[in-house]
Amino acid sequence: MYLYNAFKDGVNGITLIKPEETSMPVNIASPWSFTTIWGQTFRTRSASDIQKLASFSVSGVIMAEAAQHIYESFLKLTARVSETSGFLILSGTLERGLPWYGDMFIRWQGENELGARSFSLPTWSNTNVYPGGEENPRIKELRDIGPEDYFQERYGGKPVRKMGLVIPE
Repeated sequence: MYLYNAFKDGVNGITLIKPEETSMPVNIASPWSFTTIWGQTFRTRSASDIQKLASFSVSGVIMAEAAQHIYESFLKLTARVSETSGFLILSGTLERGLPWYGDMFIRWQGENELGARSFSLPTWSNTNVYPGGEENPRIKELRDIGPEDYFQERYGGKPVRKMGLVIPE
């Protein structure tokens, strides 16, 4: 929806989408689609049934809240973009995510076979909301009220191994 609004609002008051080629069902679970004035079509898809991700090839994919997806969804979408040499962007928080997402984040911090990169934007990097960044009193308060591993995952954008593992590393 954010991407749609950005194209709808456009630049200098000029909308970048074709309203006649826009489908936004009332049921938010239904697929949305819109086409830009350049002819690029954007469609939403649910990964709840990964078999439905197999019927199309795409120029690019944004996998929103990737940590909530199963690993097989990532594999299926990787195959979809490979047909077009497209891109795959994984976004979302690490908090309470499935382990594969944190593992990929760590792997992509350095050289890897995919040439992938991972980036983390800790909460305090939004200095408009938290002036002073990590030294902001509200950030310090958040750090003080709970366990450090929770703080790092929820606010620091760093993957944390789950509690109860014999060897957390």
